[in-house]
Amino acid sequence: MSEDSSGGRKARRGGRVELVKAVQTPLGFFVLVVLIVEVGLGVLTGLTNGYVQTVLVFGMIGTIILLVLIVAGIAVYRPEALRGLRRGDNVPNPAQDEGHSPTPATFFSSFMDAYEVLFRETDVVTCFFIHSRRWRDSCLQHVEGFLRRANTKLILILPDLRETGAIDAICSHFVDGASIPVFIQDAYRYYHGLQEEFPGKVEVRLYTATYPTYTIYHFGSKALIAMYPTVPRKADVPAFLVSRGDPFWDFIGTDLKDLLRDSCAVSHEELRSLATQHGGA
Repeated sequence: MSEDSSGGRKARRGGRVELVKAVQTPLGFFVLVVLIVEVGLGVLTGLTNGYVQTVLVFGMIGTIILLVLIVAGIAVYRPEALRGLRRGDNVPNPAQDEGHSPTPATFFSSFMDAYEVLFRETDVVTCFFIHSRRWRDSCLQHVEGFLRRANTKLILILPDLRETGAIDAICSHFVDGASIPVFIQDAYRYYHGLQEEFPGKVEVRLYTATYPTYTIYHFGSKALIAMYPTVPRKADVPAFLVSRGDPFWDFIGTDLKDLLRDSCAVSHEELRSLATQHGGA
């Protein structure tokens, strides 16, 4: 067997594989069908003449027109179907595929590079979490840069260390639960310091919920949601970047509105007292 014939068969096999890979959506299938029909009709047109040839030419034209109408109809009523998606599936964002922004759903640590843009695009940031020490350490420069801008505000909703029952429930969900009160008090100190550095721009509110199921980092028209584990273990958690108009946006907005309503704002002096004197630290 010659190398040329073997190479030719491999090339043909490779061509068929590439063709199959290309036809993975309804739009690709339509294009393939039209190409096959057009080639077949073109060959027959070259072998005939007169009335039959005219019919074949009009058949080719009619096939193209029919495909255009079908694709146009699908594009209007079911655009996601052209890409092989079902109704309700997430449509990928080309900019995200090219690495310009994080994917909408991944693990929390994967969003660390996104905060610079998120802080820059809004004037009000509202956060609901237990202490989020890693997030705070990663975003120090972004937070301070955000607060240096005019007309910006940072709102934090944190656990109330005085509610020992709620704190105990929170601690029971983490392998480092014994350190949670210390981390919360450290968050008090940090945000108290921001209040002193940026007067009137940092609001701290305390909640008494037994255990939050997820965190919220709300940036105006976008919100990052990160899950909390249900069992005591240390692991990177799933996170979702939700934009205004997405299916979950209203749900998150309602939760945040209720949290703001049910939490209590603490004064600068009260936060200082909690940050320096609470016995649970």
